[in-house]
Amino acid sequence: MFHNFNEKMSKLCHAVNGKKVILWGWGMSGKFIYLYFKGLNRKIECVIDDGFKTELDILGVKSHHALEYYDPETTVILVTPYKGADDIKILCREYGFYDVILIRRLFYENEPFRELDYYPWIEYEYGLNLVQGRTIEEAEPGAEGCKTEEFHDYWPGKGIVLESVLSNFMFDEKDAVFDFGCGKGASFFMFAKAGVLRGGGIEFDRNLYDLAVENTDKLNRVMGSRFSVSCGDAATYTDIDEYNYFYMFDPFDGECFATVIGNIEDSYRRRLRKIVLIYMAPTCHKQVLEHGMFKFSYQVKSLFTVTKTANIYVLE
Repeated sequence: MFHNFNEKMSKLCHAVNGKKVILWGWGMSGKFIYLYFKGLNRKIECVIDDGFKTELDILGVKSHHALEYYDPETTVILVTPYKGADDIKILCREYGFYDVILIRRLFYENEPFRELDYYPWIEYEYGLNLVQGRTIEEAEPGAEGCKTEEFHDYWPGKGIVLESVLSNFMFDEKDAVFDFGCGKGASFFMFAKAGVLRGGGIEFDRNLYDLAVENTDKLNRVMGSRFSVSCGDAATYTDIDEYNYFYMFDPFDGECFATVIGNIEDSYRRRLRKIVLIYMAPTCHKQVLEHGMFKFSYQVKSLFTVTKTANIYVLE
């Protein structure tokens, strides 16, 4: 599923091989490149973004005047914005830099308006619907009695963030993941990429559920995986004994959240096994620990505001 993406990324890595790399653009696509290169132990010498003046000292983001300190013959500039990309290229040439790569055109060709991340790439490559959010007000409940006032808006987050969390685990054929509030099933693509080929999820919004079915069908055909989705209330769904990894991206809070945690604990009592809970953008940390069964293991931080942290809990 990521074959063409990997080919383009390999082309990019060859283009910067043996040279210093300057990243122009500290938006979503810039952060993706930064994290991807970090995963390859590839150093970004400098990040340039005149629009992020408040982050200059905190994150080391500099203005374009920093180009004066680098040698154009030994440096490649990766430009991640799509608006004004040609103007940025002209400005780089004024400083003597001709080795300038417009990242979004490399990956998306005639659709450079797309952000660079795994989910937009999958949309582009396979014609799926993953990225666009949906508010609770727009939701069409697929089951009666859902406490929608406790449910949160849908947003898939960033695939690169989930990948950085999953890189802390080693998965094998016995592992299976369940996503509470799975939305369009975006997380399944990253779990499959990480080596998990069996999983399930539940989504209360009928519209999101229909899209999740379409997306997982494509995932299963391409990857040979076995992911499935149910439509209903997460609080009443208890058929989870076959799963040992559970994932949440801040899907709900209140009584619904407490009930789901209780259901996982009950599942553990029915079938003893090590359970890992990956809780992205956590807002109910105390409720996870309330019964003393789950233990907080560690926290993974990211560069993105909404998905700033992911908490890892263990039950064994």
